[in-house]
Amino acid sequence: MSHPEGTSLLDFVDSPIIVGDPDGRVIYINPSCQRRLELSGAAVCGESLASLFEGGSRESVLRAVAEVCAHGQTSRFKLREGGYSYLAEASPIEAEGDRVGVVILMVDEPAPDPRLVAFPGLIAEPVDETIACLLDLAATTSDPSVTDVLKQGVASLQKLQKVATELRTEQRGSADGVSPQLTLDPVRLIQQLAGRIGPEVAELGCDLDLLVPPELPAAQGAAKGIEAALVELFRELARCADADSHFILSARVIGGEGRRSLLFSVVHLRTRDGEGGAVVTEPAPHLISDRVQQLGGTLYAITSEGLGAVFSLQLKLAS
Repeated sequence: MSHPEGTSLLDFVDSPIIVGDPDGRVIYINPSCQRRLELSGAAVCGESLASLFEGGSRESVLRAVAEVCAHGQTSRFKLREGGYSYLAEASPIEAEGDRVGVVILMVDEPAPDPRLVAFPGLIAEPVDETIACLLDLAATTSDPSVTDVLKQGVASLQKLQKVATELRTEQRGSADGVSPQLTLDPVRLIQQLAGRIGPEVAELGCDLDLLVPPELPAAQGAAKGIEAALVELFRELARCADADSHFILSARVIGGEGRRSLLFSVVHLRTRDGEGGAVVTEPAPHLISDRVQQLGGTLYAITSEGLGAVFSLQLKLAS
């Protein structure tokens, strides 16, 4: 049954409260909950508790109520509804040893410390820049012992990079997806990449073309880290280059509506041997592939004996 406003102590609680029967149907919502969820207590009585919510919140309430009603165990979970984030607790109501209902208490989730939210991003940029510098240095030295030391340094920094990525992911989960998102401008990144590898292409005696539209939507990811990964992919391809080779940098949107993503490609074409062999999709270099995955991307490699190879790096579009 519904309580007229002012007749229950729960009416005076600032936090939203919902009471349900043993079958998980609404029998009472306090005035605070009615305001937050923009509901009428009389209108929703008898409805499923989960039906008061939408999307992922509905699923969370459904699981919690099922746990309480079936086993009598308190369930704690997070909700995001109507622009508010809550820490919620669903508990059984017992009388004379029997479970007679369920009560859900929703408390406002404290806002995260902005300094802690920014921390993963503050780590990511200098780490990405340091990795790029070490890789540049490794590419210019011919001393194997120095190269090994530099690669060990890169591997250690990538562990730190992974921790920062996991921390950012955890923050997104704890804030129900509302934490800041690192984004990059694909057109600007390709232009910067071309400026960075241009001298190396010229030194090889090769040509470099850019295939990128004037505008592209922003993508998720740390620009410095993605740029460094693309430089590494170029250098992998450059190992097999000769004076007749041709390089292409491209960026484009792929996929249909609702499933679109951004694809960067580094292409090496062999122009001396016009006859191509079998086209093979194979794993990209392990170290680079792991790094791209830590940056939130997916890496693909396609090779064709005699024709060349393509490395493609796929990123989600920014929301």
